Amino acid sequence: GSELVVNGTFDTDRTGWAGWNLVYSPNNIIQSNGKGVFLMDGLGGAVSANLDIAVSANNAYFLTCFLTSNSLNSSVLAISDGPNFTYRFGFFASALNLQFRSIVPTQNYIRLYAYTFNNTAIQDALYDNISLKAIL
Repeated sequence: GSELVVNGTFDTDRTGWAGWNLVYSPNNIIQSNGKGVFLMDGLGGAVSANLDIAVSANNAYFLTCFLTSNSLNSSVLAISDGPNFTYRFGFFASALNLQFRSIVPTQNYIRLYAYTFNNTAIQDALYDNISLKAIL
């Protein structure tokens, strides 16, 4: 299917992502190998951003994400099923780099929630190539 994530490559900016909380650098986009990478700086606290994506309930989707961090398991990309933000589809953790899974939402949208946290030190996380496509 076609790409459903708005600006999952962050090649120029963070357009489409919302819910910014304590984001420190001016536009949070850095260049890595000529491509944009979304950088979240958790400066002794937490930062977050989210993206709601319209989907068809009960259809299968394939989600991928590149996520790396300077601290094991302190950054995640959580995946919700509609307005029930218990993130029933779990999350991608920072330890795994390129990650993927199939999901079948029961609602008409999902929320991707990028979250980086560390209460004692500077926490950097890099998010890139976030993609959601219908499985045909």
